[in-house]
Amino acid sequence: MGEPPSERRDAYSRLERTSEDPSADFSLLVTLTSPHIDLFRRCILQSKRWQNRSAPLISPTLSSANMELSVDVHSTDVFLFPTKRQRQRSSDITSSPIDSALGSLSPSTVIQNTGESPAYSELDDGDVFSSTNLSNDDHAVLYAYVDIRFPLPSSSSLASASRIRNRLKSLTLTLTGNESISFPSGAFEMNRTFHDEKSIDEVLDLDYFEPGKTYRFERSFLVDHNAAPFQRSSLGANNQKLVAKATFHGLLSRSLTATKKVYFVDCKSDEGNEMIVWDKDVRTHADGIGPFSLRNRSEVFTVGGYLRTNFDLLSPLDGVRIVGLRAFVEQRATLSSRSQRPGYVETVKPRKERFLDLDRRQIEELFRTKKLQGGGEGVSPEGECYPSLEVVSRLPDDKKIRPSTVDGNDAAIRFRSFISYEIDFIDGEFRPPGNESHETDELIYVDGQKMKRFHVSIPVVLNSCACRPDSLNLPSYACEDPMPVACIREKVAQLDALHDRQTDPSAFPCICTFTLESLLEVEKKSLAHTHDSDAASSRRSAPLLHDFDPLPAYKRF
Repeated sequence: MGEPPSERRDAYSRLERTSEDPSADFSLLVTLTSPHIDLFRRCILQSKRWQNRSAPLISPTLSSANMELSVDVHSTDVFLFPTKRQRQRSSDITSSPIDSALGSLSPSTVIQNTGESPAYSELDDGDVFSSTNLSNDDHAVLYAYVDIRFPLPSSSSLASASRIRNRLKSLTLTLTGNESISFPSGAFEMNRTFHDEKSIDEVLDLDYFEPGKTYRFERSFLVDHNAAPFQRSSLGANNQKLVAKATFHGLLSRSLTATKKVYFVDCKSDEGNEMIVWDKDVRTHADGIGPFSLRNRSEVFTVGGYLRTNFDLLSPLDGVRIVGLRAFVEQRATLSSRSQRPGYVETVKPRKERFLDLDRRQIEELFRTKKLQGGGEGVSPEGECYPSLEVVSRLPDDKKIRPSTVDGNDAAIRFRSFISYEIDFIDGEFRPPGNESHETDELIYVDGQKMKRFHVSIPVVLNSCACRPDSLNLPSYACEDPMPVACIREKVAQLDALHDRQTDPSAFPCICTFTLESLLEVEKKSLAHTHDSDAASSRRSAPLLHDFDPLPAYKRF
């Protein structure tokens, strides 16, 4: 098309000034007479053509309202080791390398904006988080990332015009911990136990977003090993969560938020899977029973785990018969005030949760089964095996009991745990003839004999159900790069295989959701490895004398 005549050019320039200034006089559109209508139409058409040539391709239907914001973490479990923090209190000289490493880790996976290069990281299934240069002696590390995505336009005609102007004012990622405590006396407290906010400024360097592409921004958080762990009970709660918040320009513009729950899990030691292994043999004697052995073993000694109990009468007195055996998880809790009355502590009444209950018939059947398998440790001079039994029981899940609180952390709700046994027996003491007083009505008689009860209480550290064997072998906080791509895929496959055998496949994969058969597979693998290793066999030999418990007491009924 040739250059328009002078009168057309003048009309076009007046039309351009009118369209750019909304407050301008629109008399031009009114004063156009009939001979100029054709000229006006052609000017409008030419104006649209020139504007389409120079303006960027921005979709008229897509805006910031279509933005999808999500936040996720490499692992929802943040394992805390107060013992590590105590060991490193005097090693402050390592703090400067940590700070320099953090400076390189936080934006390491974000491509800085230079010209047309977007400030986001390309997503790849093989990408993993690395903690190679980060010490884990002072802090645990939580790796988090925020994803921004715009969906593709539904109309195919808009597929080519798919650039969306960046109207973000700020993007923040905050890790918080909030605690609520309900004291038995009636008082109630709410406290903030953790807060760390990080700003993601590189997102502001982007001018446009492209629909269908995911923009990922990563940050790492340091969590002190002494931090208050996750807690959930009738006495209160301490919850941790990650919140990503996107704020847009404009007076009445809305903001988007995305939330992800995380869990601070306190652990008693940093020994990997050995941390959740428990083997305790109580060897002592009691009046009426004589010497006995009560051994407790578990390769997954956690909330919701299992316990294998062996009870052997080593040299029972004549006439002793076991008629009942019960096992409990006993928990004693204390609550500490943080803000209202600092230093104030309340003790809660102990609670017991039964996980094993054997009556007389079941005990006799277990005695016969153990005898067919070769019997226990106790053997009479005549070569006869004394009564012995072995039973596997499932520990209560996290809906009924809580993990033990590790010493050294900042928890206000603290639990101490005990494994308690009640052993009922008769030893030939019959009911006195002709004694029908009311006092005897309170006693229990079995086969005309007075039943007696013997108590054993063992203090334990019951681990959290989040301490899965697969998550402790190669923890995500290790100094060396713990999770190469091949290892991650192998671990995911193993977890998926166990997940298929969970009692509730839709639940979070903690120990409580796995079947007992899945947990016993862990024991089989551990025992097979123990038999192949002389060192491991020596560690699992009989306990020394200093491990013996003092003589427990028993009460008569």
